[in-house]
Amino acid sequence: MVGQNGLAGSSFQEIAGGRSAGFVLWKQEVPLFFELVHQSGGTTGSLLDVIHAAQRINCNFLNVYPNDVLRGTVGTPGYDRQYEDALRYGFESLSRTKGDEEP
Repeated sequence: MVGQNGLAGSSFQEIAGGRSAGFVLWKQEVPLFFELVHQSGGTTGSLLDVIHAAQRINCNFLNVYPNDVLRGTVGTPGYDRQYEDALRYGFESLSRTKGDEEP
């Protein structure tokens, strides 16, 4: 497994070159694991934006900050349905690898 710390919603806008190219090549051999640069919001972008960045690089696993998980957990202080929806979407979209997509 290979990856990096520091994923933000604006990451990997250009996949063709630079540091992105290495991840594209590694992805052919091993799963990719990334971690958010900070909890979502501010310069990191929304949780959904970060998940979309992970999708752009075809990431398999995304480490999400605990505060983002808590905000998406029913019954916790600060619960926000958008976080719950983003976490569900991330699980459903990132847990699949190429070839596992449903028809």
